[in-house]
Amino acid sequence: MGAFRHYLPYLLPWWLIVPTVTWTAYALRVDSDETRARFELSDKLESATHVLGNDIRRLQQDVRLVARVAGSALAQRGAGAGNDVLAGFLRDFLSAHPRYTQARLLDETCMERLRLDHGPSAPVRIPEDQLQDKSDRYYCTETLKLARHQAYLSALDLNIEHGQVVEPYEPTLRIGTRVFLP
Repeated sequence: MGAFRHYLPYLLPWWLIVPTVTWTAYALRVDSDETRARFELSDKLESATHVLGNDIRRLQQDVRLVARVAGSALAQRGAGAGNDVLAGFLRDFLSAHPRYTQARLLDETCMERLRLDHGPSAPVRIPEDQLQDKSDRYYCTETLKLARHQAYLSALDLNIEHGQVVEPYEPTLRIGTRVFLP
């Protein structure tokens, strides 16, 4: 016991210094890891924002292209024949862009005048007797408020057909613009 008391003044500081240094090193390491994780997350977020921005610009360009073709087809051929020309274009468009599930032409009352759905193997034109009134859908009324060359991008929600949520669920992002005759 006497020898222990003799070494106690030498050991006591080490018993305090070693845990303090260890805790400080651990805290610095955690802070460094958190800082690195924040920078990595920031880089990922910036990259995702860039990709999303590019995708939104592409959506806007696509909808403007469809609107120009629709306006030209309807102006040159009238409503009936123009719908047939537009249906051919939309069939090709949906085939080339499989991420789009539908293409619609709605009139000023939000009644579908033409719709193509992406079928299992190819886009399918929906018969006229199955076209729907979309006047109660927010995306149509919001699109009608747009000026020439503007595009409306909806919130992500579930697809609704004939007043019912489609099952299995189809999360849907809608983009719309108004068609003006040239």
